[in-house]
Amino acid sequence: MTFALINLVPGDPVDVFLRVSEIMPTLQVLAEVRAEMGLDKPLHIQYFDWLSKVLQLDFGNSYISKKPVWDEIVYYFPATMQLAIAAMILMLIISLPVGIGSAPYSRKTAPQLPSGGPDPSSNATGFSRNTAGWVTPASLLPPAKALRRPAPVPRFPGHPE
Repeated sequence: MTFALINLVPGDPVDVFLRVSEIMPTLQVLAEVRAEMGLDKPLHIQYFDWLSKVLQLDFGNSYISKKPVWDEIVYYFPATMQLAIAAMILMLIISLPVGIGSAPYSRKTAPQLPSGGPDPSSNATGFSRNTAGWVTPASLLPPAKALRRPAPVPRFPGHPE
């Protein structure tokens, strides 16, 4: 997926690399850097080269810092983990009281609004339990139910039944 997204991005990665490096991109320099990066090879060869390096945890060098990407990942990992742990703690601080407070209302349906309100099969949290046991947001159910029923097709064009 990552390889495909990198190759679908518009623009030439070599041109971007040279502009970030503040090197004037000439045809000769572009050809040299493409050969150095392996971008002159066919796409399937590039993919297998990329995959073999990724499996060895060799992510190449950063275009901006010129350092190995693995070193950048290791450097920023502690801050990323601190942020993730803080987000989980905040999620628990908010969701536990809300869940405990909404427990008495778990068997009641949400109030119906004049515009139709939530789906009748949804509970007070705005989620609905369908027959497969999956929980889905109640706002996604009406479009899904509409897709399940085919639209009526008129027998005569221009004359609906």
